[in-house]
Amino acid sequence: MILIIDHYDSFIDMIADYVKSLNFDCVIIKTDDKNLGVVALTEFSHIIIGPGPGHPTDKSLDNVYSIINNAIIQKLPLLGICLGHQMIGHYFGASIKTADKISHGITSLIHTKNDSCIFKDLPTQFNVTRYHSLIIDNQNLPNNIIVTAKTEQNEIMAIQHLTHKIFGVQFHPESVMTEYGHEMLRNFFEIK
Repeated sequence: MILIIDHYDSFIDMIADYVKSLNFDCVIIKTDDKNLGVVALTEFSHIIIGPGPGHPTDKSLDNVYSIINNAIIQKLPLLGICLGHQMIGHYFGASIKTADKISHGITSLIHTKNDSCIFKDLPTQFNVTRYHSLIIDNQNLPNNIIVTAKTEQNEIMAIQHLTHKIFGVQFHPESVMTEYGHEMLRNFFEIK
């Protein structure tokens, strides 16, 4: 069973559809659900922190940070998408900044490191769809965060933690304009 945390984003149903198309069941819980902070993660194999509006420092996201902490303790694979990606970066000490160019509904070519589990067996360059105004600042990265994909403008598009099974993508793998979206999610679900 996959836990998907919804930040009231219109893409969340597409993420759930992708998960189901890969033969996994999922539960969607809203970010402000009172039960989120006490969810028993033992019934889930993987966690996805979805996209949405807001800033990773918003106090309204404290329950989600508890989920990240508990995922680490329980050694659960965790994937952050867009805002979820920024939250993972922020949790581990990265700075978040406004992007030089706001990206809403544009595609960008990214360059990946194929030693990342998420990009296993994928080309090292492909197009992804972006909807964001914030990014992880590549000037202030903690040592425990590895950058696994960037744009041609050197913007961070994917990260993973050095020792935990925690990954983030700034782009939207569930968008029809993103190449290899299903494959990325399949690769994530293969992580045990």
